[in-house]
Amino acid sequence: MKKYIIISSLLFFTVLLTATFFSNAQASDLDSLKNRYVSSYRDYINAIKSNEDSEKTEELLKKCISDLNEYKKAAKEKGIIVSTPERFSSIENESGELAETNTTGQASETADETITRLKNIISSNAEPEAIDNAKMQLADVYMTSGMPSEAKALFTQVASRGGILSKKAKGSLKLFETSLTASGVSTKTNQAEPNFAQKIISGISSFFSNAFNYASNLISGKKPTQTASSQTLTPAPASEEKNNSNQNTPATFTKNENEAKNSKQIAINIAEPIKRKILVINFDPILKDGSTRLHTYLRGYDPQTLAEDCIATLKECSYGVADYKIADWIDVDGLVPFKKEFFKKEDSIEANFTDESDYVPSYKNVEEYIDVLNAATLEQSQGKGDAWHSWRWHGNAPSTVNESARKRVDFAGANYKAIFKKFKVIEKINNFEIDELWIFAPHMSGLCESLMAGPGAFFINGSPIADVKSNRRFAVMGYNYSYPVSNMLEDFGHRMEFSMDKVFGSTRTRDVNTIIANNSSSGINYFTLNLWERFVTIDILIKGRSGLGSVHFAPNSKKDYEWSNETDFVNTYAPDWAEYPNMTGKQEIGVNCHAWTGKYGASSDTFDSMREHHKWWLRHIPHFTKTIIDIDKKEYLNNWWYYLLKNTSTFEK
Repeated sequence: MKKYIIISSLLFFTVLLTATFFSNAQASDLDSLKNRYVSSYRDYINAIKSNEDSEKTEELLKKCISDLNEYKKAAKEKGIIVSTPERFSSIENESGELAETNTTGQASETADETITRLKNIISSNAEPEAIDNAKMQLADVYMTSGMPSEAKALFTQVASRGGILSKKAKGSLKLFETSLTASGVSTKTNQAEPNFAQKIISGISSFFSNAFNYASNLISGKKPTQTASSQTLTPAPASEEKNNSNQNTPATFTKNENEAKNSKQIAINIAEPIKRKILVINFDPILKDGSTRLHTYLRGYDPQTLAEDCIATLKECSYGVADYKIADWIDVDGLVPFKKEFFKKEDSIEANFTDESDYVPSYKNVEEYIDVLNAATLEQSQGKGDAWHSWRWHGNAPSTVNESARKRVDFAGANYKAIFKKFKVIEKINNFEIDELWIFAPHMSGLCESLMAGPGAFFINGSPIADVKSNRRFAVMGYNYSYPVSNMLEDFGHRMEFSMDKVFGSTRTRDVNTIIANNSSSGINYFTLNLWERFVTIDILIKGRSGLGSVHFAPNSKKDYEWSNETDFVNTYAPDWAEYPNMTGKQEIGVNCHAWTGKYGASSDTFDSMREHHKWWLRHIPHFTKTIIDIDKKEYLNNWWYYLLKNTSTFEK
């Protein structure tokens, strides 16, 4: 028997040495990949510093990323986590700097220096997205430093803010919880998974140890005892359990927190992109000098840049669901045509009408328009008129202008049917060349922020035009190029509000001003509200139970258009909506405008706080697959963008 034990021991040490050699070979391969990555990384940095041409720099960047990915993949197999340099992250830090590397391929700063640098970014006035990115990087540092509790806190902060990194943060939280539950690791420790070679050594060691014990027991005459396996059976990941459920059964919306906490969680994904093609008509006449466009004279914004910025922002805030593309662009050397009733009979222009769809410009020429605008500007400087709702948008012209011209700039005076006819809009809709019409124009053009046309058209912030010969409904957006993209998001926000009012049969978004004007309590029972009503609720309506609010009213607003209130702190269900439809009543306590304005704080520039609020609000609009049963027992999509983009209040199963 001793002979067999000696032979077994020799065999064991032979295999052990082989495994050790294999492990060293793996380490050597990893060093080779690391050195290759470091070399390409240095080449890329040198190219940037020496101002190499963009094509060469781009090629070096691609090679560097490719080498990095190979290195990270190989390192992962050995249980080593390699951080991605900030230059390759989707969001750069505030300064956009890239850390140099030393010969080991690690950042030249120490772990403490890294933590200090990231904390400085987090506490700075950087963009909210840059702060979220720093928090995610710091969380990774904490995880690899054996500080998972601190990492979890940062992941939770990023997930609850609703920014573009919230999905990644939620995924990290799920992995975090699953790994702790499955492995039984304490929140104070962090153990890397053994690599392949280590597993071989451990397995061989365990096998020969058991074999030796078995042989010893036989020699001593003891009966071998059955022992529990060292393998711990872990539950299937949550995603696997969810996927085993009936995928076609809609979730049921619960009425209160207790029901929500005990409700079954469902597996969902971000909805597929909904592609929309746009025709843009830009009423932007050229001045007498023959080259200056009106938007430039007005010190406004380039319409092309505005459109591209708005499209990109909507795509970002909808997590890719709102997928707009400009199919055609028409620059018009003239102003928006007006309806016949907006001209007086004695006005010579009135004689030009033979039909309601006749295309008659609102002003004889751009010079007449500028005269009207200058007079309006003078009255505005004298404190006459409302800066928001008079001439700056679509309202009345000043008293110094003749009565005919005054009437021409009344609200909704634009002749949409004339625009449809001249630019063949209906034909393009019917042929599926376009899905929407966007119009850019200056002040006093009589455009609605948004309206719907086509069979069954309904109100989305402008009187619907149902009597046109289109085969489907379509939206028409009206933009003023004197204002930044914040106002375009405002228009889209109102379109979303009216669309969801129609879907859920609600008018809750219109109740706030009445309550404020009457200085009264809403008397609303939160638990009787439907999903949309809970979404738009603010603290002034139901104390302590604010949702995301509406376009004009943030969760802590005390008046209309108040997006930069720093002094009032409220509780909001924003983090709960970030988990929609798996809502459990989670709240964020003590929220003010910093939740969306970030570095702007209580900005004196309305457009800063306006833009950031609207982006924050739109990011929380549900954008997921499947359906849900609301408290009215009706079924609704988990993707609210569908209703807006498809111009419908229903959906087909």
